[in-house]
Amino acid sequence: MEEIVRTCSNADVARAALASIGGDFARDVTALARRRNLPEGVLVANVVKDFSHAPREQWEAVYRASHSADQPILYGLRLILQSGLSLEA
Repeated sequence: MEEIVRTCSNADVARAALASIGGDFARDVTALARRRNLPEGVLVANVVKDFSHAPREQWEAVYRASHSADQPILYGLRLILQSGLSLEA
């Protein structure tokens, strides 16, 4: 989780990570960013920065859910965004 916060707090890295997630999820985040008049990388980076202050229980929940995924960092980022932006799974 620390790696997600460290890397995806940067808007350029966050944009690239969102593109790597791809699919409908990335399109939904991009559409939300447009509605908020923000580049998607900035929106993602802001959500990640907010998550960095989340209670330990939230960090642990994301870790538990993502640690055995094929791509744990991207999956963890997706979980953080789903929670922070109130997007459906």
